[in-house]
Amino acid sequence: MDDIIINALIKSGQEIFSQAIRLFVEIEEPYIKKEVELKDDIGIITGLSGNLKGQIIIKLSESISKKIVSSILNDIPIAELDASCVKILCDMNNMLICNAISDIYNTGIAIDLSIPALIYGQDIKYIVSDEVIYCIPFKAGNDIIEVNIILKDNDDKNL
Repeated sequence: MDDIIINALIKSGQEIFSQAIRLFVEIEEPYIKKEVELKDDIGIITGLSGNLKGQIIIKLSESISKKIVSSILNDIPIAELDASCVKILCDMNNMLICNAISDIYNTGIAIDLSIPALIYGQDIKYIVSDEVIYCIPFKAGNDIIEVNIILKDNDDKNL
């Protein structure tokens, strides 16, 4: 089941970054890790519920965040990430995840999403104790966009 989720997010990332954002990305080899570390980065967290529960955390550097917002706003230069930029980044997150969830739903797996939350700061670590984090790195020039996935089968199948 994890492969279905990972492959859907890879496909969605390729489509959304190239078509909606006009950002060329290369997919690097997905890997497993135990924590998501934000040094001076931005993390967009979306909760998952339904047949699976967990979170998806998209980790972005400030520079790639500005490039994404600028591209969505028809190449308007972005000097600072303000509240309107945060909304645009959360909308990009929703496009990427909802596109993947649509493909996942077609395999018979129903997943509901929470409202995304954006966190940023210095030296923030998001650690999971019982689960692993699957990381899909998308390379955009010198920047890496990480799509981090924490999944657990939901024991309550009545959802």
